[in-house]
Amino acid sequence: MEDLRAMLGEPPEAVARQCSTAKPAWLAEIERAFTASHPRPFPRSLDCAEAGSQAGFLEAVRPLLDSGYSRLVAELRSLPGQTPERLAPLLARQIQLHLLLLLSRTLVLELHLASQAGQLSGATEEERFQSFVERLRDPEAALALLHQYPVLARQVAETIGQWVSYSLEIVDHLAADRDRLRAVFSPAGDLGELREVRTGLGDAHRAGRSVALLRFESGLGLIYKPRSVAVEVAFQDLLDWTGARGFAPAFRRLKLIDGGDYGWVQLVEAAPCTDEAELERFYLRQGGYLALLFVLSATDMHSENLIAAGEHPFLVDLEALFHPADQALGRVVEGAAFPDTVLRVGFSAQRGQHGSAGPGWRRSQWPNRARRAGPGPPGAAGRALRH
Repeated sequence: MEDLRAMLGEPPEAVARQCSTAKPAWLAEIERAFTASHPRPFPRSLDCAEAGSQAGFLEAVRPLLDSGYSRLVAELRSLPGQTPERLAPLLARQIQLHLLLLLSRTLVLELHLASQAGQLSGATEEERFQSFVERLRDPEAALALLHQYPVLARQVAETIGQWVSYSLEIVDHLAADRDRLRAVFSPAGDLGELREVRTGLGDAHRAGRSVALLRFESGLGLIYKPRSVAVEVAFQDLLDWTGARGFAPAFRRLKLIDGGDYGWVQLVEAAPCTDEAELERFYLRQGGYLALLFVLSATDMHSENLIAAGEHPFLVDLEALFHPADQALGRVVEGAAFPDTVLRVGFSAQRGQHGSAGPGWRRSQWPNRARRAGPGPPGAAGRALRH
């Protein structure tokens, strides 16, 4: 405790002397972004409708966005066969919501403080909010804000850098694999131009990488995973093996391409069963899945890892296979050993605390669920202006 108190009480100058003389990359990027001109400014037309008026908060980091966007366009030009003018706006849409998730709480607080101090002009909430946004457009005011919140400044700078790197990775792999993608996912015709890119589908790992959805002019949708899908490929082989040995109704194979440290996966669209016979076959396949997952020591296979496409259930995330036995077997509940059962997999309905549904089943969600996430607390900016 004494050592901790001493560390917390160190003056900034003493901490600086202990650190490397090299300036952190994120700090150097902030300085460069706020002092250099950018040939390809981030397009203001992309301000996201999902964020509403809070999209104005992006003005606080507009120089960083401009710098990142210019770097993205320049790198796209260096890739063979790419058209940056078309691709860059597609890749830019997702970064805005991500940044607003980082910025919104801090800027709602700053908006509230500015309102309390009488620093905003305007007769209505909307006018006062625009007054605040105009202040953020002043580079000196934006830099002062980032200086006041250095952890936020670092997060923003690193997030934009990761977005540029990951966007280029997706485009590079798409160009390199285009022939394989057409052969596996669209043998009847060309993919066509890329029309949509959505990232952030799931948790982010390895420098901000997350699952991405790509849609093409042909109507084809593909899932890009920034990790190996070798386990998923092997699991599809296992499903074929069960069908060859008589399991019925047979599973439908999910199309995949394993690229080593990344992979492409067929986009499965959720759809209901059309009659009772399809529904029965759906649950028979679910029973087959349950048996396989139990044998493979799977856990945490909840509703978000399953897509029901008519009578065919598809497992879309198999990261929770092969869990160590000490995490699945011999659990102790109130002093007695809890036997290892199929409930461990997470597929089946189970009772949680206080009579609620357990992690494997949610009444309003299973077997299909669509998540919607906004940039921050609804109406937070308005509440700050009113109070």
